[in-house]
Amino acid sequence: MPVPLPNLDDRTFADLAAEARALIPSYAPEWTDHNPSDPGITLLELFAWLTEILIFRLNRIPQGSEARFFELLGAAFFPAQPARVTLEVIARNLGGEAFIIPRGTLFAASAPGSNSRIPFETVHHLQLAPGSPRGVVEARQTSYVESERLGMSNGKAHQVFPLPRGKFIALGQAPLTPLPPSLRVTVGNEEWAYRPSLLYSTAQDRHFTVEPRLNTIRFGDGSRGQIPPAGAEIIITYSHTLGRAGNVPPLAVFDLDRESSRLPQEVREAIAAGMSFSISNRGVSYAGADHTSLDE
Repeated sequence: MPVPLPNLDDRTFADLAAEARALIPSYAPEWTDHNPSDPGITLLELFAWLTEILIFRLNRIPQGSEARFFELLGAAFFPAQPARVTLEVIARNLGGEAFIIPRGTLFAASAPGSNSRIPFETVHHLQLAPGSPRGVVEARQTSYVESERLGMSNGKAHQVFPLPRGKFIALGQAPLTPLPPSLRVTVGNEEWAYRPSLLYSTAQDRHFTVEPRLNTIRFGDGSRGQIPPAGAEIIITYSHTLGRAGNVPPLAVFDLDRESSRLPQEVREAIAAGMSFSISNRGVSYAGADHTSLDE
């Protein structure tokens, strides 16, 4: 059962106005007209109204402060988790040699009745041989964004830049190792290092952190982490996911994402040479989850 929150100040406009009027004889005995038509009473009621507004805000904590309080208590906001799925791949017209589908090969899932395609990528190599053209591969619902411009530094402390696509995923998602470098940030022409927190960064450290709850990257204040110099361009390379929305239904249809520029060259050449692939979903996708919310 949650602990009931105390009301820090329950005085109303009427209470404040009455309290102020009661003090008039002590501080201004010559002020004898206490009717609403008196200009002084009008000002008194105005300040009582403004004070009531401040009291209203006093009893409400903004989400940013609430999140910081949770962090001081040791709570952690976890990033989004990508959905995972097991796919069965059958190669046709394989030829006389074994063929390897590389880790990071892109697939796209289409749910029944939907025109949207959800990207997946394999997390390990799959070797298909002439005598065994069938194999099973694990894939996760992630997309890779390379060298995307976030904006320019204004030279101020605690700069925050929203990630424009999808939800950030953590480095080294266990048990799936990251695919191509999943997080890289350059400030100007220099690469800065990721840290889970800037608490232990120094004024000389070129560090940044990610706030999963807000899906942003944040830089330091000149004391805990350097401030990016004014005018420096911020560029990011990262992997992102749809989170819970990436849990596709069991009847989803998978195929190679031939439109992506990141489809491995050897796969393109095999398709051009006449090889084709039949892909089926061996079960429902699972584990896709959004980042930790304040309610959680």
